[in-house]
Amino acid sequence: MTDRKKSKRQKMRGHSTYGFGSKKKHRGFGNSGGKGNAGTGKRADSKKPSVWNKHYFGSVGFVKKNSPGPVNGVNLSYLNEQIDSLVKSGKAKKDKDLYEVNIADLGFQKVLGTGSLSKKFKITASAFSESAKRKIEESGGTAVQSE
Repeated sequence: MTDRKKSKRQKMRGHSTYGFGSKKKHRGFGNSGGKGNAGTGKRADSKKPSVWNKHYFGSVGFVKKNSPGPVNGVNLSYLNEQIDSLVKSGKAKKDKDLYEVNIADLGFQKVLGTGSLSKKFKITASAFSESAKRKIEESGGTAVQSE
């Protein structure tokens, strides 16, 4: 038999504070000054020891001005497994035994060499890793670099 207990909310019916002291207390994050690191500003020294060595004040490091940003890559194993569904959805074409895929249509920029190919591919992409290019050509396909 399990014990059936009343919840604190039920027990405290009729008590305006429900066991949290005065009415001012237990009002959410505003009671403590805000969420997270709120109140750790430069003027208030009281919380400074808790933010030392956490790179809170100022900026850290540098960013190269003309960096290309992150590159979205796709592995050969993904293409090999998903090629039939890509052909059905119209994102790839099949011509006899050759599959043509434009990686940009799939939302990728670079072809990476993880995995192997069991079919012939003609892959168009803006960038290829060396191993990906080698594996595509070994399987009898071609790697076309676009701009």
